[in-house]
Amino acid sequence: MRYARGILIGAILPGIIMGGFAVIKLAGFGVTDAAVLQTLWSTFQLWIFVSIAVLVVPLVIAYAKYRDTFRELLLFEIGGLAFFTPLWFALFTDLSGVSWVTVVKYGIEDGLVFLGSDGSLIGVDVGPVILIPLLLALLVIGLVLLRPSFIEEHTGYAPSAAPVAVKESTETRSSVATEMPEVDRPVPSDDTVAELRKLLQGLSVSPTAIEALIESDVRTVTDLVATSAGQIADITGMNIQVARDLQVAIQKHVWYGGL
Repeated sequence: MRYARGILIGAILPGIIMGGFAVIKLAGFGVTDAAVLQTLWSTFQLWIFVSIAVLVVPLVIAYAKYRDTFRELLLFEIGGLAFFTPLWFALFTDLSGVSWVTVVKYGIEDGLVFLGSDGSLIGVDVGPVILIPLLLALLVIGLVLLRPSFIEEHTGYAPSAAPVAVKESTETRSSVATEMPEVDRPVPSDDTVAELRKLLQGLSVSPTAIEALIESDVRTVTDLVATSAGQIADITGMNIQVARDLQVAIQKHVWYGGL
C-alpha cells in the first residue's frame, strides 16, 4: 500500500503543476489586450514559483516529521515528476485545444523563463530538438526510479513485502499435535500484552509502533519473535533496516537474555 501511495503522490504533484499551466494557457485564448496578456504572463511566472513550492513543501514536512520515509518520498517525487510530466503534458495540451503532436513537432513558444539582461524575466522558446529528447528522457528516468527494486535498494523499503498467509493442512496440524501434544500457542492475555509492551519499551520502540503491533494481533512475545522484519515494517511504518535490527534485538533478548 505504501508503494501505491508513493506512486499516487508522484502522479498528483506534476498533475497539479501542469494543470495550472493549462488553465493559464486557456485563459489567454483569443486575448489581444496588452494589459490582460501582461497579467497572464505575470501569472505564469508566479505559477512557476508556486510549482516549486508544491514540490518542496511535502519534502520539508517529511524531513521534519517523518524522517524515516524522507528518502522514499524523495524518490517517488522525482520519479513521478519525471515519468508523469510527459503524460500530463500530452493530456493537458489536448484539453487546451492544441494537439500535443503539433506542440512536440513545432515546439513551445515562451516555454521557459530566464533572467534577461535588464534583470527582468523573459520567455524562451523550446524547440522540438530539445523537447522530444527531453520528454523521452523523462519517461526513461521515471521508469528507472519508480522500479520496486530501485526503491528497495536505495531506501530499504520492500514494496513487495507483505505478510504471507501460510495454509496448514489438517494432516500437518494433527501430526504436530500428535508429536508434541503438550506444546500449545501462548494464549494472548493482559499479562502477555504487558510482557510484550515491557520488552519493546526496553528496546526503545516508540509507543506508536508498540500499539500498532498489538492492534495487528501481535499480543505475545512468541508472536513477536515469529513476525518477520518485513511484516514489522509494514505494520509500524518503520524503515525495513530498522525493522531488521529490531528483530535481531528481540531474538537476542528472548533466546540469549539480551547478550
